[in-house]
Amino acid sequence: MPPHMGNLKNLSVLPKFIVGEGNGVEIKELMKLPDLQGGSRNERYELQVLNTLRPHQNLEKLYIDGYGGTKFSLWIEDSAFINIVELNLRNCHRITSLPPLRQLPLLRYLRIQGMDEVKTVGVEFCGNGSLFKAFPSLETLYIGNMPEWEQWSWSIGDHEETAGKYPNLRELTISNCPKLIGKLPRCLLSLETLCIDCCPRLEDLPEMLPALCELDVDDCREVVFKSVSDLTSLTTLNIQGIPGLISLDDVLIQALVSLKHLKIVCCEELRYLWRNGTSLSKLSSLNSLEISGCPQLVSLVGEKMDFYLSSLETLQIGTCDNLEQLPHDMGGLTSLKNLETDDCKSLVSLLKREEVLLPCNLENLLITRCWNLEKLPNNLGNLACLKNFEIYDCPKLVSIPATGLPSNLKSLKIFACNSLEYLPETSHLEKFEISNSLGYLTSLSPFTPRFQNWDSQKRLEIYNCSKQLLECLHGKIVHLTYLELIDCPALESFSDRGLYIPTLTSFTIQNCENLKFLPNQMQILTSLQNLEINNCGIYSFPEEGLPSNLIKLYINDCNNLTQPMSEWGLHALTSLREFEIYGYCTEVVAFPDDEGLLLPASLIHLCIGRFKNLKSISRGLHNLSFLRTLYISNCPKLRFLPKEGFPATLEDIEIRSCHLLSKRLNQKGDCWPLIVHIPHVELLAPKNVKHSAFLACMFFYLLLSFYGLLDQDFLMLLTNRLYFVQKLQNEVLCQSCGHLASLTFLSNEDWL
Repeated sequence: MPPHMGNLKNLSVLPKFIVGEGNGVEIKELMKLPDLQGGSRNERYELQVLNTLRPHQNLEKLYIDGYGGTKFSLWIEDSAFINIVELNLRNCHRITSLPPLRQLPLLRYLRIQGMDEVKTVGVEFCGNGSLFKAFPSLETLYIGNMPEWEQWSWSIGDHEETAGKYPNLRELTISNCPKLIGKLPRCLLSLETLCIDCCPRLEDLPEMLPALCELDVDDCREVVFKSVSDLTSLTTLNIQGIPGLISLDDVLIQALVSLKHLKIVCCEELRYLWRNGTSLSKLSSLNSLEISGCPQLVSLVGEKMDFYLSSLETLQIGTCDNLEQLPHDMGGLTSLKNLETDDCKSLVSLLKREEVLLPCNLENLLITRCWNLEKLPNNLGNLACLKNFEIYDCPKLVSIPATGLPSNLKSLKIFACNSLEYLPETSHLEKFEISNSLGYLTSLSPFTPRFQNWDSQKRLEIYNCSKQLLECLHGKIVHLTYLELIDCPALESFSDRGLYIPTLTSFTIQNCENLKFLPNQMQILTSLQNLEINNCGIYSFPEEGLPSNLIKLYINDCNNLTQPMSEWGLHALTSLREFEIYGYCTEVVAFPDDEGLLLPASLIHLCIGRFKNLKSISRGLHNLSFLRTLYISNCPKLRFLPKEGFPATLEDIEIRSCHLLSKRLNQKGDCWPLIVHIPHVELLAPKNVKHSAFLACMFFYLLLSFYGLLDQDFLMLLTNRLYFVQKLQNEVLCQSCGHLASLTFLSNEDWL
């Protein structure tokens, strides 16, 4: 049968369907044919087909997906299949009972999913005697999407021991079983991970879980937590979407003696983590605490409780609309290193009283989308260990405390704090980013004291920058090594004094569409090695030229740049190793030049792209005696390569979406001899380009498959995707092409 029969959506008559062997046509293709008359899906036919598909008894992995019968074939429960290691039973919507699988001694992974009619998982599935070890090797069990499942009858009597069942089960997941109400197996001695998801009627978890390390409970009743008596090994507890949960139960807390990670998400009625009087001494191992999506949360603890967690290192709080403050004794969290608050609308101040302190060992502080936050703690400047401070979208924050920033702070990022009017000394920072904080930016003047000592600043990124701000910074960032100006529509030009930063090594200007000129006297930036100009409105380069020690120059989408490239002074950049230019003016029809004087001979890497009218690559390219890589892309009119060929040093050439040229680069094309010596060639052809050897190559590989010389999996990829056929086709061509190591043709569809 041909592949992909299921794509024939309107097929109505199919008298015969031959199921392929190995990777041949699969029976599930029939599921996609709703109008099919010759292949009716009744129970007898489905069972007959499944009986016919009895596999070899050495089978190790079995997947059954979309079977339409009401019962499974007898061979599935045959004890002869003792070698099965992995079993998947999915979307068999008419099945009413599961097959007895307990006799499979080597089964390690079992997934049961989408059995719509199963109401009871009974002893016939699990085993019914305490002396019998059901599923002796099973390590992972997943049961999900069982809308009618109500009972898990894991024993005959209510009080029968279950220690002999699932002796090696490590991971158990029960997901989306809305009617499940019966008890789970009582004792799972080896279970390490238990996930219960969307089982709103379930009341009991296993009682004895001595090895459990991770417990995930989502969309279940609060009562499930009261059924577990042994959680002494639990290190991770994730709670999500528990209706009626107002605070964590005291009995549960006292059992969490090994807990390291606690996460509570989307518990809409949660008001406190712990009630007044709850002892937190048992949580001495807690390392991280995350709370998010709990809109009724007022405080982490009751008003009269201490918030002392001796090992807590990370505290994350997000989208808690009614949270008004952090605990009053936050300063006692001496191990806390990371504090994050996000989208807490009622948070006016992190700490309610001025005398309350932040933890002294805090290293990272992140505050985002706290729309009503007005002030920060007074002891912020005394946090000697603080290294990173980020504050985003806090429109009512006016200033940072006068005590200043910590002396060891390395990175400060401020975005969208529109009311910010004052910043203390920031000269000691290694990285400083500020954006859309107009109240602060517009208040700057050359006489602002806080900018007089920026001599240690190394890295500066500024968004929404203006010429006035740059003038304020002139002469105050003389030791800067990295400068990036991003999204600055108000920046039209630099100061007449230029940009005096003698230590600058990297300079990026991005999305400054109104910037017409680069700084004057750029040639004095003798330390500058990387210059990137992306989507800017510049007309020309400085008359004095670019810095002579540039190593990398990147120019992209500077559509107003009409100055001839011969006036850029590129030939004088004797240290330039990498040059990339995209979207240069439409007048360029040949690149670089015939004389080879345009580009410096030092180039190793050259990329050009989106030259709409470029027709030829000039012979001057041959003079680039160190060139190793050449990338050319999206030049629709490009047809000619230099007759003199490319430099002998060229190792890698990629030509993409240049369809006129691509036609001349196949083995019979007149440009083939120009690239045959290059070790790696990659050609990305437009979608409508067809290669003449395609059908012959396909026939060749079909013959290989017929005689068993080609792997079936690989053949399927060949028949389904043009990319693989074209790639292999050209690798065959490469075998007769001397020094050519690889040649790859791609279509645009595959590239995208």
